[in-house]
Amino acid sequence: MILRPSRALAMAIATVGAIMCSAPTRTFAAIEIVVTSGSTTDYFYTTNDNSFATGTFTIGGYKSQIQTTTTSYPGNPGNEGSISTTVNIGDVTNNSHTLQTTVLLIKAISGVTTDANGQVTSSITPLKIGTAALERWTAPATTPVDVSSGASFAQTQSTKAGLNTASTFYDSPGAAVGPGTFVVGSTQTYNNTSLTSFANMSESNTGTYTLGQMMVLSKVNVGASKFNYGATSAVDATIQTVPEPSSLVLSGLGGLGLIGYGLRRRKASGA
Repeated sequence: MILRPSRALAMAIATVGAIMCSAPTRTFAAIEIVVTSGSTTDYFYTTNDNSFATGTFTIGGYKSQIQTTTTSYPGNPGNEGSISTTVNIGDVTNNSHTLQTTVLLIKAISGVTTDANGQVTSSITPLKIGTAALERWTAPATTPVDVSSGASFAQTQSTKAGLNTASTFYDSPGAAVGPGTFVVGSTQTYNNTSLTSFANMSESNTGTYTLGQMMVLSKVNVGASKFNYGATSAVDATIQTVPEPSSLVLSGLGGLGLIGYGLRRRKASGA
């Protein structure tokens, strides 16, 4: 199909205006995953700011692999932020301790080295530096905001028991032992289901906020294998954004161009 010049120009202008209005802004630089079982803690780290897949590792009797993705970067229209994580378990040989997985969005830390699995091998670990490492995102001066915490559990035939407890942490960071202020949690048993809980709260720190999540696997049977569980943590602080004047001009020109094309087409069809 060949577009006439007036229609092609109008569509091009409208497209450019839409792109200018929705260009994403990324505001953090690294992802840290902290895995604890009993007295053992492993740290995983990447400077990829939108996804992280660790290699396979074993801790406390759990053969594990973790995948996490961040979406809806704060700074976009809507001022949202989210973290989605899946923990894949190859097998369970010891269940005397829980398996705790914490995901943090942090500033990039110089001097951190990792192996092929993404596991930190240097003496410098981001969490040990303290909560100053937690990345703060710009929050709108609106109340309230919606904070959600989702939990899922996908069993296999060998999974006879198990509980996934997911927690979402939001707003100003807490002590070095945790990722922030607990807001909302959700739990899910091993029966192939998912559940999301919501909390509606006033924004107590309108300048910045942090977002983190934690999952705790407990009560799973020894011998369980090839199952996974996960969590999704999200903040939605949607506000009405005012487009820049240049964006309004471009959108208006695009709309006028399309209207003009429509009128010309109606006249041509009526001739």
